[in-house]
Amino acid sequence: MEPTHYIVKDIKGRLNVRNDAGEIIDKLEKGTAVIVTETKGGVSEKGILAKISNGWVSMDFLVKAGENAPVVKVPDPAAISTPAPAIAEVGGRAPWMKIVLDEAANYGGYKEGEDPLKARIKNAYFNINAGGDKYDPTQIAWCAAFACWCLGKAGYPNPKTYSSQSFRPEWKTTTAGGNQSHMRKIAEPVYGCIIVWNDINTPSHGHVAFCYGKQADGRLIAIGGNQSDSLKFTARMPAGKEWGQVIVGFYVPENYADNVLDKFTAGELKLNQDTLNSGNLLKRGIKGKIGSESTR
Repeated sequence: MEPTHYIVKDIKGRLNVRNDAGEIIDKLEKGTAVIVTETKGGVSEKGILAKISNGWVSMDFLVKAGENAPVVKVPDPAAISTPAPAIAEVGGRAPWMKIVLDEAANYGGYKEGEDPLKARIKNAYFNINAGGDKYDPTQIAWCAAFACWCLGKAGYPNPKTYSSQSFRPEWKTTTAGGNQSHMRKIAEPVYGCIIVWNDINTPSHGHVAFCYGKQADGRLIAIGGNQSDSLKFTARMPAGKEWGQVIVGFYVPENYADNVLDKFTAGELKLNQDTLNSGNLLKRGIKGKIGSESTR
């Protein structure tokens, strides 16, 4: 079947995600966007099952995104510089950003060593891989885990990694050359794209975050985890060396089509880092100078 966007219905509780053995490995909130790539039926009392990025869910609790969300038409690939992938954007701008902003509204502004953020990192973001909750977020970088978790919750494939550089297709490949990053590079930053920085002195390290807009001075506004040991907004140079790092690229999920709605609005070109951090977008507003955002 063609990959198709669905949304978890308005149900009581959460929808179980099971592995091939039938074991519950995740739970999805109502309203979560997923991409169904395969279906199978006749499996005991569960009825028809749908394959999503991290397992199987019951089709009984999914509704096609187009049935309760507007479909955004993608321009003719011949009219844009980079050919659009097969899957069109459904329901608005970069869908994963709703997840990112919801996390900021509930956990933003706290330090990684204090609850509720510390518990959230250990029990959610680090658990993109089994056993991740054993890691200490004050000792292990979590910017990549946060990015992967948000993308996964929105139903998009991701590298499921703790390494920022694994979002680069040229970096994370199999010996056969397959794209294990599940990302594709774009020429210019847009709302919601993934920004990857590389440490100049330690190329295997760096940072990763989501692009929220720009300041009037041209600096990119990034929202992400492990930014000054917190979940917050940071303004960074679009080019050149800063804090020992350089931007190596802008990325979106490989099955996410170019979307004209992701272009920055006029207001998103004159944002202010301090205003964003001290406002109501973070659970606990913060002020002060920004420290190093490097992945540990």
